[in-house]
Amino acid sequence: MNNLQKLRNIMNDAGIDIYIDKISDPHLNEFVDDYFNTIKALTGFTGDTASLIVTKKWTYLIVDSRFTIQARKEVNSKYIKVLTVDGSKNSLRSKIKEFFAKNKNHSIYDSNVLFFDYGKFSISLARKIIDLTKNSGGNVFGLDYFYFNNKSMKDIAKLSAGNIYSDTEEIFCKIKQINKSKKPKLNSFYDIPKKVVGMSSRDKLSKITRYMRKMHCDLFILSKLDEISYITNKRGYDFTNDPLFYSYLIIDKSKNFKLYTKSQYQNFYKNLSEIKNKTIMIDYKSTNYKIYKILKGNGNKLVDSKGFVAEIKSIKTPCEIKNEKRAMLLESAVLTDVFYQLKHTDFSKHNFSEHDISELITRKREAYSKKTGIKYIGNSFDTIAAYRGNAAMAHYIPEKTKSKILKNSGMLLVDTGANYLYGTTDTTRTICLGRVSNIEKKHFTIVLDAMLKLSKYKFKLGTSSKNLDKVARSALLKYNMDYGHSTGHGIGFLSCVHEGPNSFSPASKYKIKNNQIFSVEPGYYVENKYGIRTENVLLSTKLSGKNKNLFGFETLTFVPIDKDLIDIKYLSKSSIEILNKYTKEVVSKLDKLLPAKVIEWVETQII
Repeated sequence: MNNLQKLRNIMNDAGIDIYIDKISDPHLNEFVDDYFNTIKALTGFTGDTASLIVTKKWTYLIVDSRFTIQARKEVNSKYIKVLTVDGSKNSLRSKIKEFFAKNKNHSIYDSNVLFFDYGKFSISLARKIIDLTKNSGGNVFGLDYFYFNNKSMKDIAKLSAGNIYSDTEEIFCKIKQINKSKKPKLNSFYDIPKKVVGMSSRDKLSKITRYMRKMHCDLFILSKLDEISYITNKRGYDFTNDPLFYSYLIIDKSKNFKLYTKSQYQNFYKNLSEIKNKTIMIDYKSTNYKIYKILKGNGNKLVDSKGFVAEIKSIKTPCEIKNEKRAMLLESAVLTDVFYQLKHTDFSKHNFSEHDISELITRKREAYSKKTGIKYIGNSFDTIAAYRGNAAMAHYIPEKTKSKILKNSGMLLVDTGANYLYGTTDTTRTICLGRVSNIEKKHFTIVLDAMLKLSKYKFKLGTSSKNLDKVARSALLKYNMDYGHSTGHGIGFLSCVHEGPNSFSPASKYKIKNNQIFSVEPGYYVENKYGIRTENVLLSTKLSGKNKNLFGFETLTFVPIDKDLIDIKYLSKSSIEILNKYTKEVVSKLDKLLPAKVIEWVETQII
């Protein structure tokens, strides 16, 4: 019996018609431990973003375009249909609505009953799903009284909220048992000096409590791990890549706080249930629905913080900016050295795989860290090293035993990042290993042009994310090309490599602020053939001189662009000037960090 059948047996026993899930954990973290990843256990999909819908007959795995090809390769199409999110189509909510629309003639005895683990869904998303389900004539298991198909109205009337909650927990436990992964171990954490981040924990608490008093709140309860790390100026080792630690945080309006971690961590929900008749601030987008349900059930008034901590965290202090530049400069030296080595290797004489690249990068990071005295903590995500057709899977991670061997031809895409004590990095380059086609060069150059256009774009403060996304994307659209992911994302400071609320996204109305850090990474992907992406890290900054009323971007990445992939027919004169100026900056910035032979090679990349 496979895991999906085990799940359906649990559903049948409980009278559940629709089970939904997403790759998430109680903290709504980006990178999720296997213990919480029920989707991986049910489907075999190993990507880090997906939703799942299981009905009595069908199973749908919903992914975005970064993971479509990977999902189709990993899951059994006989049992699971892969859907790609496309605007409003194929979203979790649109598919749920579709299922209810197919069965409108039902009573409470044969109605569609939906179940989800509300400890893994944000308040905002859970409420939308609950409203959608009820408006469609369905019911949500454990969140209303009509969830057992086989119970009479008399039995249903006897049930209390406590009974329902208990029964729901039972189902959670049964489903969790399908996943054999062990609970994550809670490790130690460490303090970040004020000189690294520029603001003490006490100063951050002062800013937060002022906002609490303005909103007339007694308490602020946080469960988002990067926000807790930011406020406390602590980092941890509980995740392979994110330098975070499992924790919860409760702050009162007098700047007192209680941090739940290690031995205290398991007491959080018990203590939460003892809080009554308070006005409590929580973030509806970054807090799970279970927390909301417990607090609401105890007569507390809840106030949405509306991303207050995420917003102040995204605006970097002068100290963070200075140190992030140091981290990016070190990372630029590492990657320039790596790419020089790859460009000067005869792969016919060396058995060198995609996986070997990630190990090479790690060795170089350790060496340059020792040389400069800037502490290398670990990778900010698993290195994407994708050769030829594998690069069409935007988030392809090479496995040691299943990696392609490199040859003296084709393109190689490397997307990698690190956490140093002075900041978090993220860089992508596509490089030429030998003979490539003219169409590959054309596509590479158009993607490069898109990256350059946005990097040098000037805008008014308050310009929306989607309008800046258009600046880059338009360079591809005029050639009938496009990419399914956002143009860029915010980057944390010694934190999550993907940080909100700032981004370059076609769906976001967020207004860009000064001193925020972004990636800019347009791409183009041809299934089974090749993938192209070029990524730099940018800092939004106020311009001076005649442009003093405008904002622009300062580039923090200094890694050369591979001239062997450029077809100058697709670059304007101004883009060529921008690129050559950039390459000269790479030489100037890295001159004292790199061997002379590497610098000489960088100089040859000037057009």
